[in-house]
Amino acid sequence: MNFKKLLQKLKFTSYIAILNFIENLQNSMKKLILLICFLVPTYFVFSQNKLELDNQHQLLRSSLPDSARVKVMNKIAYQYRSANTDSVKFYAEMVISVAQNNDCCHAELSFALGLLSGHYKRKQDFAVANDYLLQALEIDEKMNYKENLIFDYIDIGNLYVESLDIDKALEYYEKALQIGKASNDPKLYATTLYNYGITCVKLKKYSEAEKIFNEGININLPKDIYRLGTLLYGLGRVYMLSDSLKNSDLALEHTQKSLEIFIKENNNSWQCNSYIQIGDIHRLKKNYTLALQHYQKALQISQYKKYADLSIEIYDGISKLFYDQKDIVKAYKYQLKYSLGRDSLEQQRKIFSISQTQRSYQTRKRNKEILLEKEQKEEQRNFFIGIASFLVLSAMGLSWTIYQKLKSNQLLNQQKEEIELQTQKLQSTNQQLNSAYSNIHRKNADLTSSIIYAQRIQKAILPFKEQLEESFGKDNFFVLFQPKDIVSGDFYWFEEIQNLKQKITFVAVADCTGHGVPGAFMSMIGNQLLHEIIIKNQTHVPNLILNELHKEVHRVLRQKETNTKDGMDICLIAIHKNQLSDRSEILTKIEYSGAMNSLFYVQNSKLEEIKATKRSIGGSQFESERFFENNEILLDQTPLTLYLCSDGYQDQFGGKENRKFMVRQMKRVFGEISEKPMPEQGKILLQTIQNWIAEGRERQIDDMTIMGLKL
Repeated sequence: MNFKKLLQKLKFTSYIAILNFIENLQNSMKKLILLICFLVPTYFVFSQNKLELDNQHQLLRSSLPDSARVKVMNKIAYQYRSANTDSVKFYAEMVISVAQNNDCCHAELSFALGLLSGHYKRKQDFAVANDYLLQALEIDEKMNYKENLIFDYIDIGNLYVESLDIDKALEYYEKALQIGKASNDPKLYATTLYNYGITCVKLKKYSEAEKIFNEGININLPKDIYRLGTLLYGLGRVYMLSDSLKNSDLALEHTQKSLEIFIKENNNSWQCNSYIQIGDIHRLKKNYTLALQHYQKALQISQYKKYADLSIEIYDGISKLFYDQKDIVKAYKYQLKYSLGRDSLEQQRKIFSISQTQRSYQTRKRNKEILLEKEQKEEQRNFFIGIASFLVLSAMGLSWTIYQKLKSNQLLNQQKEEIELQTQKLQSTNQQLNSAYSNIHRKNADLTSSIIYAQRIQKAILPFKEQLEESFGKDNFFVLFQPKDIVSGDFYWFEEIQNLKQKITFVAVADCTGHGVPGAFMSMIGNQLLHEIIIKNQTHVPNLILNELHKEVHRVLRQKETNTKDGMDICLIAIHKNQLSDRSEILTKIEYSGAMNSLFYVQNSKLEEIKATKRSIGGSQFESERFFENNEILLDQTPLTLYLCSDGYQDQFGGKENRKFMVRQMKRVFGEISEKPMPEQGKILLQTIQNWIAEGRERQIDDMTIMGLKL
């Protein structure tokens, strides 16, 4: 590496380091400001609740019966529920220890189990949360507590959403909806409508979701604006996802209204959700500055309150925003944060198996039914035996009770030992996972730095814009070059051969096997081989060039020995021009040869396609020798527009039905834009495929390259 290249690398590395330093400094200042802004309203809220808590603690210290004590302890636990502390767990477990031995405390026992479920859910411990929730459900079904059952079904549905089982979640939301509708309580009914509607959104049933949210909004909820806020947020999400460009203003209007409500209610998690959704809407509207501002507000809340799932969603939105602005470095940085967070959350979801806890619930329920049947049979037998056997049966019953107690204690000790063993195994596994995560993080950072530097090398070997302008004219060409990853398996190639009487201009668009780093290696090999065949070996006929290129790929990759299938598809044209005495040029002919990639051109307002030879360059070869066809375009005095492309554009998934864009639709676009200036054609093609991807909520699946020339 010479001094100049070393200096360029150092400058790039320094630039990344400076960006990281500035961002860390900004994040520290933002966290300080957020802490101040959060503590001030929290102080006033806590001051209002402090008197109530003091009264409850004072009451708890007095002499109360168990039925009254559990109610007081539940009230204290409920006051602590939003403070994200273990105080909720402490008081709820006290309620359980008292209420389990008191038949008149079923409602308070169910309430405490629900509080514990919410506590563990906030800690992302879904398995424990679901187990407590199923215990509460068992009590509420037995006692027929209608209001409690609504929230049980909603919470179970939410847990199924966390485990990505949307259909099962919808089943429980429908149960809650039926009870809520029959309850004549607008608050309960509005809550069930929101959860049912948001699940319809996840299933892309947008029309049904819009109807449900509007029904909820029309319910009279004058003293419960929190539920109105959730319904407005849900309706905004429907408008954003159903047709993001057409309904973006409606989506923004409803989400802004929901944000105002959640700020008034001091609800941090819902404020965060609303900021994210507003950021998404502004990004789709290309209001990038406003989008970033709202993402940053959401990130401040999620990081302070430790909302891990919301932070992951924010990183994804910021990454897409920077990608839309062509800031690849920042886009990749936030995409890396998103991927790491998502993988961590997916790991937690794998550990959590909702079906196991559901089976545990059903097993416990069946065991109790069996035990009840057994007790009934014993009572019937005792009745018929009569008073004469009373003393004997009493002694047997006492002996049986003692035996069951001893057996129960033995079982509890065994379960305790098993739990301790599992805890040790989990701690060991956690240490291994932390070590593996650190190694992966370090290796990923090194790899990312290398790939970004490789991107600069790949860009350096592609034709410069100035070369194309000098050959074709500033307004007579465009290049759409959209790699899927940082580096690309697609490449485009340009070279001119000139003698005293004739000039030949070669233009090619190639699609190598794979994308990312493997594809980039192949693109560099293809670039070098084309240079050797055309410049060094003086082969100037397109099909003969492809014949030689196929042989060279086989030779360089040793495909006869290694049996590798790597290669490329390519579209190659040769433009022949004669030099006139007045130094002007006249176009004489255009030759084309293609391997899998067709050539499209518009002449006299008619779109034509010259199909390629259905063989690739390199890879498996079953024929004795591979030949490619040569084609010539007939010329007249009218302008001619050529389109060379890889297959990434037409194979991209998207649209309302999540299907491929297809060659037929791409040809239609070529025909519609062929009369426009070439730079404008490139912009239209890029905007068309971006809209297609956004409409289907998809990601780019392959590298895309289209080159347009007007002669």
